[in-house]
Amino acid sequence: CFDNPELKQRIEANLALLVQDKDITEFPLAADKLCVIAAAGPTLSLQMSWLKTQQANDNIVLIAVDAAVKPLYQEGICPDLIVSIDKIGGDLFGEVDRAFYQNTALLYFPLLDKPFIESWPSTRYASFSTGQSYNLLTQYSKKTRLYSGGSVIHPSIDAAVKLGAKQILLLGADFSFINDKRHAEHTQQFSHFNPLAPKDCKHWVLNGYGERNPTYLNFRGYLRDLEHYIELHPNVDFYNSSKLGASISGTQIWPELDDE
Repeated sequence: CFDNPELKQRIEANLALLVQDKDITEFPLAADKLCVIAAAGPTLSLQMSWLKTQQANDNIVLIAVDAAVKPLYQEGICPDLIVSIDKIGGDLFGEVDRAFYQNTALLYFPLLDKPFIESWPSTRYASFSTGQSYNLLTQYSKKTRLYSGGSVIHPSIDAAVKLGAKQILLLGADFSFINDKRHAEHTQQFSHFNPLAPKDCKHWVLNGYGERNPTYLNFRGYLRDLEHYIELHPNVDFYNSSKLGASISGTQIWPELDDE
């Protein structure tokens, strides 16, 4: 399935979990609810106050990518569902109290560390990418496969769409540097290389004000693939939370969060 021996070993270790854990289509998400996807871009920090006011709102479902878990935890915000797909997924949580997530479901790909998956205190949902490298897993599991263009935001959104969401609001989906920051405050970061400073980036994206935001080539690719996904789903209304981050074709700015 994978040429990398470590990744292949992880998948083989998680096959039993992949079979026995629930399918994401079993997650309770009513189509009439607003589905909020919390990514880990810098503008997520600007939306925390709004998110806190929405915690008691039964008409909102909060889905968080793994890199957004620690920033949300620092603000006492508990998602309904966390999505993690990469081998360092569990590490992104940092030193958080796992008991805080007694009522938070986990959606994972089988690249995660098995002890981390098994120790999750709430409901687990298993899935894997629609990418060709995962095709062999279909002989073991018939779980719903989710679109992934390299970023965890893709399967998070695809899960919401497959669950019937008709309105999706993106928080922290910036795909670029903002004020020299590439992630929200308190984000747990792991890197085996020295990332380029914004001034050294050769690539850029336009933000909602028509200004150039410096970025990485892979961030631009994630944005391109997200815009293509949105184009293929005209029956879903997609919203962005800020004009400071990348302008995402096919989205509107959520009126309550318009920073103009």
